[in-house]
Amino acid sequence: MKVNEEIQEVSAVTEQMSASSEEVLASMEQVTSIVNESVEQTKTVASSTDQHVSTVDNLEETIQILQKSAEQLNKAIGQFKL
Repeated sequence: MKVNEEIQEVSAVTEQMSASSEEVLASMEQVTSIVNESVEQTKTVASSTDQHVSTVDNLEETIQILQKSAEQLNKAIGQFKL
């Protein structure tokens, strides 16, 4: 009889461990899902940042062109002073 009781105890502990393992697995799957979402959002932010950097670079080039044009216009206007 004592052996049967021990078998039942071991069986109960095994079931508890199995349930705990399933809970841990479910939690890990949630963590994995959150991490995957975070990765996708990070990629989106990185892409947006790259676009912003490209836009700023283009603006910088445009500003330099406009500055040169303004200098040339000032020189041209200076020639027509009375």
